[in-house]
Amino acid sequence: MTDLASDVVIRIQPRGSHHLLSFERMYDRQITEIALRSLTERASMLRHRIPSLLDPLRDHIGIVEMELDSHEAMRAIAHLDRLAYGFLEILLEDSGQMASDVISKLHDFLMPVFLTAAHGEYPIFEVEGSQADQIAWQLPLEFLPIAPVLGPSQSVRDQLDRFLGFRAEIIRLMRGGPSSLRRGAAGSPEVHLFAHIGRSTPPGIAHQIAFLQEVVGVKKWWPGSTPIRDAFEGAADLAGELVSIFSRVNSAEVAAIVHFSCHYRASGATPNGSINTEPALDFGECVDGSDLLIRVFDLRAEFARQRQTATQPVPMFVFLNACQTASANRSSDGLLAFFQRNGVSAVIGTETWLPDRLAAQFAINLYTSLFRGQRLGRATVEARRRLLERFRNPVGLFYTLLGNPLIQAKGI
Repeated sequence: MTDLASDVVIRIQPRGSHHLLSFERMYDRQITEIALRSLTERASMLRHRIPSLLDPLRDHIGIVEMELDSHEAMRAIAHLDRLAYGFLEILLEDSGQMASDVISKLHDFLMPVFLTAAHGEYPIFEVEGSQADQIAWQLPLEFLPIAPVLGPSQSVRDQLDRFLGFRAEIIRLMRGGPSSLRRGAAGSPEVHLFAHIGRSTPPGIAHQIAFLQEVVGVKKWWPGSTPIRDAFEGAADLAGELVSIFSRVNSAEVAAIVHFSCHYRASGATPNGSINTEPALDFGECVDGSDLLIRVFDLRAEFARQRQTATQPVPMFVFLNACQTASANRSSDGLLAFFQRNGVSAVIGTETWLPDRLAAQFAINLYTSLFRGQRLGRATVEARRRLLERFRNPVGLFYTLLGNPLIQAKGI
């Protein structure tokens, strides 16, 4: 943590029958607190509901058009405000506090942090989760409209700037370890790509594949052109690829970027009303034309069977650019939890279903910032803002970073 100069530290501490959610301004050590009752249960319930609660906003954004006109953008802002107040109402239930009062309190308390930030810098909000990790990553802080609008304008962008995820780096589950991203013989980071391939590969996935191949090169692409006989064989093959990556990393540098660009079926309800009983990765088609659908359970089992070394921190950045990989189903059965348990340095995932082309654009924005030397935490905020500034689209808030925000690729 010594390299992370946090501007605000957020703590969650048990106090008898309730928890205290505190925000500390580091420049003057002032603290404001919010008492929350039954926080563990309410935060867990909220996390499990977030994908469905985001459905109206996701439906409004749509799956084809990337740019929102002024009217559509204002409606998106109204959706975000409703989400924020709804999230807080759930968390504040039985606490005797109103969501509007809490938002005003935090807005006023945090205003000096934003006013004193250096030009072009984003304040760093660190969730200190040593006593409450499971609660810490459950709070949807990015969606809170508590950042001040610094100018007199009330434009669409100004209204979206109120939401914390567009104005600050939010750090969760920070781990120690290296931050420098290792470069290979060609001078670029080592990228391992796990991407959907088939007759109906979505254009956004194809765009990500082309970008990574052109800009940094891809060390290994799975399944790529390799024929996979069936999903049973696919689970063993995919696990073997991951075991191979894990076995080659060292502790001196962040050794690799692992990028997933495929479909993901989280456990739980789907938009069409069906139920997924098991989370699974969808990589297109097997040789026989059946779905190359790999359950996370089978991936975990094969990974455990093939890995010969004990779990330890692994200096690696994993980008799960597939729908719902950071949703409530990051619980013990999910893909994000699999990588967290196996000690990777940082993971980015998504909170809900995402339009294919917007998901691709977010990834390209993030990697562009990262490969230009920005830290991962800042690159995440910049990727959100580029979608906002270019398309008036707030979909970048659907992405969550967990882990080391200091990962940086220098001199690429």
